[in-house]
Amino acid sequence: MKKFIKNNFTKNYVISLSEILSRIPLIFTVGFLASNIGPEAFGAWSLVLVVQSLSISLSGAGFPSALIRYVPNGSKNDAYQFLFLSIKRSAFFLLIISITIYIFYDFIGSLLNIDKEYRWLLIATCVMAIGSIMDGILDKYFKARILITKQILYLCTRTIAEVVSVIVVFNFLEFSNASSALLSYILIVVAFKIAIYPWLFFDRRFSIKEKIKFNTKNSFLKFSYLLIPSVLLAWLIIQIDRIIIGWMLDSSEFGVYAFSATLASYLVFLSYSIMPLFQSHAAKFYDQGRFQDLQNLFEIWQYMFISAASILLLLLVFFSQEILYFTGGADFAGLPNILLILSATVCIDQFFGQYQLIFNLANKPKLITLAYLIKLFLMVILIPFFVYFFGIYGAVLGMIISVIISSVFRYVKATKLIEIKLTFFLKMYLVILISSILILSQVQNLSLITKSFFSIILVLIISLIFFENRKKFSY
Repeated sequence: MKKFIKNNFTKNYVISLSEILSRIPLIFTVGFLASNIGPEAFGAWSLVLVVQSLSISLSGAGFPSALIRYVPNGSKNDAYQFLFLSIKRSAFFLLIISITIYIFYDFIGSLLNIDKEYRWLLIATCVMAIGSIMDGILDKYFKARILITKQILYLCTRTIAEVVSVIVVFNFLEFSNASSALLSYILIVVAFKIAIYPWLFFDRRFSIKEKIKFNTKNSFLKFSYLLIPSVLLAWLIIQIDRIIIGWMLDSSEFGVYAFSATLASYLVFLSYSIMPLFQSHAAKFYDQGRFQDLQNLFEIWQYMFISAASILLLLLVFFSQEILYFTGGADFAGLPNILLILSATVCIDQFFGQYQLIFNLANKPKLITLAYLIKLFLMVILIPFFVYFFGIYGAVLGMIISVIISSVFRYVKATKLIEIKLTFFLKMYLVILISSILILSQVQNLSLITKSFFSIILVLIISLIFFENRKKFSY
């Protein structure tokens, strides 16, 4: 295991650094977009993106997950064909979905309570889905093949596309309404990606020697399609709070919530940034029967994730209001605790979400679907219940309770398949961390100097605790 860590640390570190550097600008681009169109328009845009993400989920049809499962141990010949098979099938599915949205966009918009001024943007999101589908496929393919340079170029391209489009649209172009500005933003982003992405995955020096075996192709497609129910459930789980709250709150209040939820969602990339090649290595260890190495890999990832997440959440405890003000402006900075609790929810979900990988490794996609169903059921019941009694704060309360319960289910089921249990230290630390965040969330009214002082002290304490406990690793 020591040799594995030494050989792969540099690769993981390079990709991790690239992930982090490429994600940071996106926080400011979404803030710049929100500040230019305002809470009401941003709320409508968030509901439009609900449909766009559904298009991506249906068109992707589980192919990114299949790539990360089959490509690491496949030959270059098979891997290259898996990539093009995924692209071609996704393009076909997207065409069908786009036609459907074009016909029923007004009806879909009314179902989601989208203002009529913005409903036509549902058609434009079909174009936006082209770039997003390629994002998912290329990200998994490059990581699965450990193509470090191409992965970095892909990350840079995606980020530059977002930054350039926002700057051009809101600094150099003039629009009479927000919907026209959003359409221009979509077109520039997609055009940039379409122009660059083919250069990243086309390999002129490589020619396919023989067609992929029918049984192998069938196995790949079957694995992908079996994931469609869980992919759809994952989409619904991610979007259900926006769908419910979009009907229960006024447009401006919903826009404030949607912006905080968008910023919190960027913490998802923390798990991708820490050991980006985690899933590829886990698949190799499982297929080779190296279960002790797999357990060690999980423990290292958990330790690194909880260390970084603790510091980020601590900074949000003290500075969430300042972050909201700096990124989106005063209109979005009135409810800092919403951002804090949603961020904690995302971190908990990502931490226990890695256990769901075990269901993929063990070829148990039905367990993934069951886990999503439990989570969805809880959210559908708890979010509207708590929103009715507590308003916008009820939404985040329903979210975090649903995530905690569903995470316990995933953990229990996964550890029955493979013995990868949390250490006592991490169990206790998680309880203390969640409790501390809920208690410290009331310190927003302190002065900036006081908050800075306490945050520095607490960050140093957390860093020392994890630095000392790192010695427990014997591999």
